[in-house]
Amino acid sequence: MTILTTRCLLIAALCAPATLGAQRPFPDAWYNDAGGLTLGVRLRTPLTEHGDRHTLRLGWSTGLLSPRDTTVKTLQASLTLENPFRIQRLDVTQRIDLFRLDGRSGASISIAQRDRVGAALRWVAVHDDRFVAGPTWEVGGTVEIPVWIERHGTIGAWQTRARGTVTGGIEYRRPGDGITTRTRYDLQPWGKLALEAIARRTLSSRVELAMRGAHASLFSADPLLPQRRLFVAGADPYEQLANPFLRADGAPLVRGEMAGHWHEAGGGNLRGFAPSLSTNHLTSVNVEVVATIAQPRTPLLSRVALVAFGDAARLGGERGPGGDGTSLALLLPVRRMLVDAGAGLRLTHRLFGMEFTSRLELPFYVNDSPWAASEPMDRVSAKRWLIGIAPVIR
Repeated sequence: MTILTTRCLLIAALCAPATLGAQRPFPDAWYNDAGGLTLGVRLRTPLTEHGDRHTLRLGWSTGLLSPRDTTVKTLQASLTLENPFRIQRLDVTQRIDLFRLDGRSGASISIAQRDRVGAALRWVAVHDDRFVAGPTWEVGGTVEIPVWIERHGTIGAWQTRARGTVTGGIEYRRPGDGITTRTRYDLQPWGKLALEAIARRTLSSRVELAMRGAHASLFSADPLLPQRRLFVAGADPYEQLANPFLRADGAPLVRGEMAGHWHEAGGGNLRGFAPSLSTNHLTSVNVEVVATIAQPRTPLLSRVALVAFGDAARLGGERGPGGDGTSLALLLPVRRMLVDAGAGLRLTHRLFGMEFTSRLELPFYVNDSPWAASEPMDRVSAKRWLIGIAPVIR
């Protein structure tokens, strides 16, 4: 499958500029320890009235600036097709992704009716483990089909959203050489059930209350690959693949002084705890009170708000050691309750016609400090801080 994906991407690299009507190439660059500095271009077609837009990214890992003696010099490529098929209903979206980036290869296709129902077919695999030295990845891959249902509504003064997802798939690992073939794979089926409910309301003209409750469980006969476990603090490794500053060992947001200080929303969203913390069953609650203190009318800043938050989660049972035994969660008791609390600052920006939120948060309290994202010796610490993009409760 890796060879097929590579060929498709190379064909796309030759054909896309001529056939997709791309605008001028936009410079692209990122860094990690294995590939050093990657330089490339990004081509994106204009968004049409039908909602279709396509993006091609091509890069070459040069090995420059890497601290390693041996680096990986290789092609990096991805192709995204948004709404490639003309469907009469405007609320139906489709998406096709192909990528070979920083030691991972993958392909996916999805179709969804906006805010209602959707399904996808996705394959992701590690083809070069030199990019993924951390405990959250292991050599192997998954083929999976998630199906989800989503509903929005109003209950009194509350705006609500609920989403349920059922995923079935197969994982494969490469523990050693094959007997009659070059490579031997171990296969197992697995499943996942995920439920999420969000409710928010205004308490006054400037104060908003938001709450999120979520539960997820994994089902398999043997331990799953670490990249498909349930992550307590934030987004799982698959959700981070789109961000080149996060997805590989030594990337800017996970190296040096930034390690443990960047928060990518997702999973249990217990923002005070280590990003590597994972489990097989996870029930979590997040509560935020956001108070707007200023609304400047400037191009770069349209809102300044203070936030107070609290997060709690119940970790479920383990299924044995699995993998290489380096996952943080494997050192925890089978069941554990984790709690954090803190305050922060939210800024709303508008750049190039896009609105987004940045946040600085201080999870000053954690009930189990050895598993904190930083300052592991103190349950209460004003030195524990996080930054991130996009709200935690969306």
